[in-house]
Amino acid sequence: MAGIAIRSPAVTNNPALPVLKKDVHWWTDFNNGGLFGADVAHPASYQAGNPAQNDGPIIDTSEHANGKMVIPAGQNVPVVGGMLDFSGVTARATYMEVPASVAAAIYANAQRYLAIAWIKFPTADDWNSLSGEIPYLNFTDTGNGWQGGPEIFQLGHGTNSGVRQLWHRRAKATNSTDAVVHSGIDPAILGTVTQVALWFDGAVIGLSTRPLGGIRKTAANPSTVANSNDFSGLKGKFGIPYSNWSATFSAAQNLSKKFKAGRLLIEALGVSQRDPIAVAEADFAATEARGVFG
Repeated sequence: MAGIAIRSPAVTNNPALPVLKKDVHWWTDFNNGGLFGADVAHPASYQAGNPAQNDGPIIDTSEHANGKMVIPAGQNVPVVGGMLDFSGVTARATYMEVPASVAAAIYANAQRYLAIAWIKFPTADDWNSLSGEIPYLNFTDTGNGWQGGPEIFQLGHGTNSGVRQLWHRRAKATNSTDAVVHSGIDPAILGTVTQVALWFDGAVIGLSTRPLGGIRKTAANPSTVANSNDFSGLKGKFGIPYSNWSATFSAAQNLSKKFKAGRLLIEALGVSQRDPIAVAEADFAATEARGVFG
């Protein structure tokens, strides 16, 4: 049987040295604030099949707790261009599930977080044309989202007075949020694989986008009030969540479902103490260099 031998030129018994994890993103997370990492184009992370199978495993690259795919009967989510393609989905609650340990850790560490999602957004013609936000990523279990029960944060998109918008909302209580919005999105993200970063650091909430081959657009608003709801048991939903998607998709939803999801990284910013934009830029450079999403 053939094998590989690795010889190290150095030996150490120093337990403070960082452990190299499956994804380079976590190699500079010296405080171990990483909570969950998923990458559809990384075979050490995505093991849910093509098309994605219900309960198919998503191996956590931060090496804490694994996620899984939630695929209702009759739904088809193929992997195309290294990303989950939701364009053929006809039922809500079709998504990648983030384990509840993520919410528990955020809740226990001053509620601060950084999430980085890689999405191939709908085209200009397919962007949600309604003012009601349609989410790509959230944690709530209620049908009307943050308006009806506990939530941590939501990434959603919509249109107001003809202006396309991308929203990051952080819940403060049921039916109460702080929000930051790109009102008049960077048109370069339309139909393009884009990195989206959203964070809360105790002082502001932020939203930043950068498409492949493009430049970064960032906005932030003050946010200091703690979330009064206990959200520690919620699970994340990346794709087509249950909330704010209709049981029978509307005409606008049948267009805005034409997106792909490729990569998700979440950390407890209260533990990692990392700078969100610096982290996002490093992840962008590493992911762009891989050339796996399209």
